[in-house]
Amino acid sequence: MSRASNSDQEHIAARTAKLADAYNKKDVETALTMFVDTGLGYSDYGVNALSMTKSAFATFLHYIFDSLEHLSLKTIGVNGTKDFTAWQWEWEFVKKAGGKSGFEDLDKGAEGQMLRMRGCSITWWNEEDKVVKNCDYTCFV
Repeated sequence: MSRASNSDQEHIAARTAKLADAYNKKDVETALTMFVDTGLGYSDYGVNALSMTKSAFATFLHYIFDSLEHLSLKTIGVNGTKDFTAWQWEWEFVKKAGGKSGFEDLDKGAEGQMLRMRGCSITWWNEEDKVVKNCDYTCFV
């Protein structure tokens, strides 16, 4: 993978910050504006949610955001090119009382317990700055 120029790296960092902000606010609609309408391939291997379309990804986000609170997503680092990035991140969150995401790994832990995940999102972007394909790899730490 070639290293991005400084201006490209600034663009990549700003684009990633916009997505992270939407996730931290649990703003599904704003997050979805950053993904292609048709042909999306989104897989989260950490919770075995694979090959999601945009509609399935929207449902996925709603389930997760509705079951968790006090989300804090922090970027560890992001690098790549305008059309391909690797984003390392860390999420801390609290499982809501009665909250069920439908994903066994996310539903572990006691209600009210702070949990932390580390992960990497490998993302392919189109010329309109929208995600075409994404693969998340995560684990609890």
